[in-house]
Amino acid sequence: MKNIRGHKINIPSEIVEVCWSSYKERYSTIESSISSASDSIKTPSFVYDSGAFVIQERELQYIGDTVLKDFFFGLKYKNRTIQLGKKYLLRGLEYYIGMVKEANQIKLEKVFDSLKSYINTLKSVSIDENFILYLGFLDNLKNYLFISLYALNQISRELGYIDEESLSVNEYNKLLSLIGVIEFSFTKTYLTKKIYLPDGIENFISVIEAVYEYTSKRLPSVERNKKIQHKLIRKSREADNFAKMIHLAKKVSNEFIRPDTLMVGVEYGGIELPFIINAYREFVGKSQLNFITLNLSNYSNTGSRYVDSIKYSISPFFQGGHLKSSTGVLILDDSISTGRTVDILVNFLPKNIEEIFLACNTFKVSHRYHHLTRKDHGGINPLVAANSLFGYLSDYVSTYTKDSYTNKHGTFDKMKRRIEKLMTNAYSDSVILDI
Repeated sequence: MKNIRGHKINIPSEIVEVCWSSYKERYSTIESSISSASDSIKTPSFVYDSGAFVIQERELQYIGDTVLKDFFFGLKYKNRTIQLGKKYLLRGLEYYIGMVKEANQIKLEKVFDSLKSYINTLKSVSIDENFILYLGFLDNLKNYLFISLYALNQISRELGYIDEESLSVNEYNKLLSLIGVIEFSFTKTYLTKKIYLPDGIENFISVIEAVYEYTSKRLPSVERNKKIQHKLIRKSREADNFAKMIHLAKKVSNEFIRPDTLMVGVEYGGIELPFIINAYREFVGKSQLNFITLNLSNYSNTGSRYVDSIKYSISPFFQGGHLKSSTGVLILDDSISTGRTVDILVNFLPKNIEEIFLACNTFKVSHRYHHLTRKDHGGINPLVAANSLFGYLSDYVSTYTKDSYTNKHGTFDKMKRRIEKLMTNAYSDSVILDI
């Protein structure tokens, strides 16, 4: 990674169109290097393309009546797995709760009730459990924690203030600590293939209850903003394959990063990346970095307030102190195409930020001419892309017209479409899906 401070991030669509031949060549060179690096990394057989953990039917036969086998395959838990032939994906309808057609209030209640249940279950888990079932269990737990964090951030951003009597900054930080503890247990288990149990998680039940009380009471007042109502609980998350994210975390951790660098996770797709990078840094004996998460995407920002300052894109619970004390930032996002979001963020950063680095989970734009030349869109500066870190090539489709982000079949993200098909085939007869 190299400092991108001082470089123009987003190149206007008119310039991209005129110079497309040159830009496409430079984009393709970057993509080739990403492909060469990622092709040498073998994804474990127990990880499905969507990021779900997989357990074979024959393997289940040798697992006794354990806590986690009951969690996924007990008679009353039909929505936690999807069967594909002779294997089971450990992500089901419960995981993709955003795809269920229900009111947000009902979804939030289910999420927080499940979180308390998951934590109580975790207290009973033994180190003798099957490690794939354990990873699948923590995967579901983490997902609900990130759904909760995102909902909390969106609601507090929309309100523009915090009420210490309802939810304190200390309690918010405890929620971040809980996510960090679970992320580290997950990371260590994944990398060592030995179950690592977190300590003291029962102390977090009260935090889950406090966050639920805050979000459920304030939800009705912010849902008057229809964008909040539609996007509070997202259908899926872009950076949601741990096997790919840990690859990016390794690449980032191999770079020299000053200890006062602030990680900035771009929601919703990149909300987990700061936690994974810190978990991996802790695993290899490096110090953790401070971080914030924010949302100022051109197409996903839900606030009714015009965003003309970074403070409106950050949850009020973050306080903003780290931005003033840091001299560098590491921007983390699921992917980048136009660079508009990063461009806005860079322009909002205070003057004390001397170094800006960029790392994204995926990248591929050489096949999206119509997207990048669309009016008021443009493309990421190839020089900025060349100075950034990427893990894998993205699953975005080739475009065919400036009037659409999708291909002729209406698909934008191939992996999202595959997940939607999985859900439709498995559950459309039993619930109403919002796909």
